[in-house]
Amino acid sequence: MRLRLASICGAIGVTVSLLLPPQASGQSFEQFLQSLLTQAKNEGIDAAVVAEAGSQTKLFRRATVSQTSFTSLEQYIPAMVTEAKANAAKQLFEQHEAAFLALSRQYGVQPRFILAQWAMLGAIEPQEAASSLYPLLSVVASSAYAGEPQAANDYIAGLKLIAMGRYSYDTLQADRDGTVGPVKLRASMLLSCAADGDGDGAIDMWHSVLDVYASAASCLRANGWDDSQTWGRQVKAPAALLADTGFDIQRTFADWQRAGVTRYEGGQLPNRANMQVSLLMPDGVKGRQYMVYQNYRSLYALYADHYLVLAIAHLSERIKKLGVD
Repeated sequence: MRLRLASICGAIGVTVSLLLPPQASGQSFEQFLQSLLTQAKNEGIDAAVVAEAGSQTKLFRRATVSQTSFTSLEQYIPAMVTEAKANAAKQLFEQHEAAFLALSRQYGVQPRFILAQWAMLGAIEPQEAASSLYPLLSVVASSAYAGEPQAANDYIAGLKLIAMGRYSYDTLQADRDGTVGPVKLRASMLLSCAADGDGDGAIDMWHSVLDVYASAASCLRANGWDDSQTWGRQVKAPAALLADTGFDIQRTFADWQRAGVTRYEGGQLPNRANMQVSLLMPDGVKGRQYMVYQNYRSLYALYADHYLVLAIAHLSERIKKLGVD
């Protein structure tokens, strides 16, 4: 990935005070951890759970994720969106088609988008990724100590999951970036929107294909997914519109068309007056330009990385061409 997955946003329904990184405060890891544990107790988490989990939380010196550098979407998209990933996604769908379709109907999310998340972010079978996992609380506490405030939210969320009896310190395992399962959910998402897809009363993001699928669908729905729409499209826009890019600016297709935006291949934008859409130019006016819809925003709410979300979106189109909608 272009940006480390530690930038993935989350913390749905979890609030924690922002803490100064140790570089600014001069705190040791142990002091920083105590401030997190105090915050947890102040939020009503059982003191015994906090004490036990806190005693097991250690500084994780491998919390930094190595990065692969891409300077543009023109490099990134072809490198990351491959036929191999699309074919693997289709094969997974065929293995669990009836269950996946039922879950997609339940949560109102098209299968190709969940499959694209899965194939882009992790091993296509959960068990394939289960061999290099680490205690989530230690990973996210160490990331928070390194200065990533979102990781502090995840530490509190992890403690809440343990207090609720869903997991223990040892079973709550994460990748080295602090995310969980093939679709890379943060602990705050595991707490707020993960779902039991196989009906066994537990949410197992490490071994249950159906729990992974249901959790991905549930978290997209929680962030406003609309299955009557797709994600967006590549367009051509005048350079003067660079100042009008970003999620904060939403207009109708007709408004954008009057401003000079066209389909990438030329021609008029969709004739839908009931949608508010945004213009993105992640690489500036000379790079790829996109018109994005609510579903793109839903994906971005999970991952907060335009390069990654655009790769997922493009892969969903590849999967659709293979007959999975």
